[in-house]
Amino acid sequence: IHFENEINLGAVAIFGNAHAYERLLFGLREYYANSKQTRNVVLHLVGEGPDLKKYEKIVTDMNLEKVVKFHGMINSSKLDELYNGFDLGVASLGLHRIGVECGSFLKSREYLAKGLPMITASKIDILEGQQFTFVERFPADESNISIEKIIKFHDRIYHNNESNIDVINNIRKFANEHCGIDNMTKPVLNFLINNSETNKLSY
Repeated sequence: IHFENEINLGAVAIFGNAHAYERLLFGLREYYANSKQTRNVVLHLVGEGPDLKKYEKIVTDMNLEKVVKFHGMINSSKLDELYNGFDLGVASLGLHRIGVECGSFLKSREYLAKGLPMITASKIDILEGQQFTFVERFPADESNISIEKIIKFHDRIYHNNESNIDVINNIRKFANEHCGIDNMTKPVLNFLINNSETNKLSY
């Protein structure tokens, strides 16, 4: 369910240093300290991990409890329910901390399979060289994530000539073409077939 005046961000992970979701929390603090805020932006943190306590403390210290929701580890049916309410997925925002420029994380595939546009602070392997407009990249540094930039990205995606269903279907189509099991295993199968033919000829 998507509300006109609300943007729901979903971050699903085992929270660790490379996720750097505190960048988004600090961005939310800046945004809500500004009297000119135009939209209610809510962050849903789904999962556990070593950085969870740190996020919880930041949220409490900055009085963000109304706009940051912790869901813990949940089962697949509940997760599907949550995904249906997300407008944007949040991929890793701190891969630069571990010296990675281009991510191949599973969560990016999951967001695409769910039809979610996403924000990230790194390149994503399967999107490189593609005309994919449903991702917004932020600097790979320690700066706060701009909520205003997120709102503009959201509106560019959802407030154009495409319906929300069209957006979801287009992203899922891309996911099927680039992340589907058939396409992902094709190079491996081709390699095995070609090498099998070569080995036959060598006898």
